[in-house]
Amino acid sequence: MQPISIVIRTFNCAAVLQATLRELRLRPADQLIVVDSGSSDDTVKVAQQHGAELLRIPAAEFTYGRSLNLGFDAARHEWILALSSHSVPSTPEFLSIYDSAISGFPADVAAAVGPIVLTKDARLQGGITFLRRADFRHGFPFPSGNPNAIYRRSLWQEHKFDEALPGAEECEWFVWAVKKDYQLAAVHRAAVRYESRRSLRSFYKKGQVDYRWQSQYLDVGAPSASRLGWYFLKQCAMAAAGRLPAHLPLRNAAHALGQLAERRKLARSGQVPKPAILLD
Repeated sequence: MQPISIVIRTFNCAAVLQATLRELRLRPADQLIVVDSGSSDDTVKVAQQHGAELLRIPAAEFTYGRSLNLGFDAARHEWILALSSHSVPSTPEFLSIYDSAISGFPADVAAAVGPIVLTKDARLQGGITFLRRADFRHGFPFPSGNPNAIYRRSLWQEHKFDEALPGAEECEWFVWAVKKDYQLAAVHRAAVRYESRRSLRSFYKKGQVDYRWQSQYLDVGAPSASRLGWYFLKQCAMAAAGRLPAHLPLRNAAHALGQLAERRKLARSGQVPKPAILLD
């Protein structure tokens, strides 16, 4: 068995953190690290109840990269899973699936991700897809990033997350890795359900930030106004049929709308993204 260190960043997420840690099903040799940035609810209590090693970062000093670096620095194992507090494992075998995958990884695999799914009964394909630099030419082929990604600690020590970035810290790291000729992998059955219930405004703002920063590293694209409309209608139909949680269509649409707004803003200012992955 490959023991895994799990790093979870938290802020006022007690209810969903309880679900995430319950479904994570830690094994005896695994290590759980929670990096909290000033929660005022029961988040810290929930983490301690599950045996987490608790690290704290002042809210004023928080960035995604800084909190991950703090957690990774405390990790004891070679493989470290960055997991969002809102990412609920979709299968009881979640950690075992990653364990089996990394046990068979070639030495040049730097990191891997699992998908984010929308429902408990989502159908998952099996297997692992290995990706090199050329595979990123036409966009971001991963189904997720740091809500559900596992890294080799020895390579993270060579290149830590950029703490100045307000988002897309995983994109910057992935670009570094593939430019160094490391492989990345997608482990298709290591899935999580993203259960965030943040406000529509926060989803909109996250869409803006995600597009602005991810587009500097990868050709991520963004929906057109017409595609956004069809996307929203399709999600509403899925929710009405019980195939999607009722809260998701509006939140996903708000995130996509934020991406679209940011793309238009950058275009008006002449700041056309030139993804780093495409540059020699």
